[in-house]
Amino acid sequence: MPDNLIKTFRIIGTKEIDVQFGPPQANAFRLTYIRAHFADYSPPKGGAASGAVLADFQVWLESVAGDEHNVHLFTYRNRGVSNDPEETPADINMILGDNETARPSGWTFQAGDKLRLKWSNDEDEYVKWGIEVGYVVS
Repeated sequence: MPDNLIKTFRIIGTKEIDVQFGPPQANAFRLTYIRAHFADYSPPKGGAASGAVLADFQVWLESVAGDEHNVHLFTYRNRGVSNDPEETPADINMILGDNETARPSGWTFQAGDKLRLKWSNDEDEYVKWGIEVGYVVS
């Protein structure tokens, strides 16, 4: 299998996001993209539909070297569900360009490292989300 084949990690959920991702065989890897979609979903019977739910979406490195090496990598401000048709969509489409995915790259991670994706839903509203992470095993 060619070493430049993009593999994907996908996860769906509701409420807040706090997930970690790393290749299953603990290989070194290079990040190629992160996509996230947020949407309202119907509340349980008797519940009210959610309003706008916007929060920062954060990308962290959880280093195999220990907590002292964990690093905040990037933040997308005000992502989530926006009910204002005048606002731009609050989804995420982070695509790393050729200069960022070349070797070596600042988006290359060591075997055993994990990316941690966080998004807070303090309002505890009814939001569903789907995340896809593209990566290449180094």
